Amino acid sequence: ERLSRAGRRYGDEPDADGSCHRREPREVVRNRARGSCSRALTRGLDGCLFLLSHASWKRLVEKFSQLSIGSSDTRGFNRFMLSGAAEADVDSAGRILIPEHLKEFAGLGQDVILAGVGERAEIWNEARWKSYKEHIESQGDQLAAKLGEAGII
Repeated sequence: ERLSRAGRRYGDEPDADGSCHRREPREVVRNRARGSCSRALTRGLDGCLFLLSHASWKRLVEKFSQLSIGSSDTRGFNRFMLSGAAEADVDSAGRILIPEHLKEFAGLGQDVILAGVGERAEIWNEARWKSYKEHIESQGDQLAAKLGEAGII
């Protein structure tokens, strides 16, 4: 099994019991040396998983807690993001165990992609990532125009 981030590939040793461990990049393992030994793992958007530090997770949960529970959409999104969340312990080899319900949600199999996105990493089924990336790349000009209209670029 292979794990990729920013064009670099990282190995993965499957366990004898068939459980799914994924090796974290060196940068994440260095953070573990600073006292962070686990991560928050939850359903993400577009069919991926979000992997966050506990500080980033706490900020996200605080933002969600400020939303009104009077809106069905808000309640649904809170349930989507928060109800399936799990703590992902980092082992001595820098790997994490992904719970079965999250592997099923993201369609994870032998080949996965770990994409660094700001304060989080996203874990993708490799085929799903390639399809999504092609779609987004084909819309680069439109996305840039929308960001320009919003004054971001």
